[in-house]
Amino acid sequence: MAGKVLRGDLSEWKGLEKVKNYKKIFALAKNLLHPHREKQERLMSRIKELRELSSIASEAGMHSMYQSLNKEANELFMEYLVLCFLDGMSFLLPHAVILWLLSIKFSTLALPVSLPWVGNQIGIIVLYPLCAVAFYAGRGYYRKRCPQIRMSST
Repeated sequence: MAGKVLRGDLSEWKGLEKVKNYKKIFALAKNLLHPHREKQERLMSRIKELRELSSIASEAGMHSMYQSLNKEANELFMEYLVLCFLDGMSFLLPHAVILWLLSIKFSTLALPVSLPWVGNQIGIIVLYPLCAVAFYAGRGYYRKRCPQIRMSST
């Protein structure tokens, strides 16, 4: 059994169901945090297509078609920006809720050492954003450095 797992044959591995469940949970979380990503990708491909058509119309001297294609591309771009804003808000909302809940329970945290300008207590409103930024920066750095460890999305 261990030899099959080492060779990459995971069909008989008992933990395979857990991995599949974790992948489903991560996909659900990704859809909740970025609900408009697919529509954004479709809009961006359509905008690129319209830009190419408008450059062809400009080269051919069809100014009215060029203007109408540019107008449609700009409208689609505005829709794309709205979807980006909504995705950003849906990404930030859980952080705001977590920060709110933490600030109810813990207004400050006592540090074991005294820091200059801060003292030995630090507010959760300062600590949580620092930890969140460090987490996302570390995750991005880790993904760049170790792409072979990342699991496939299938």
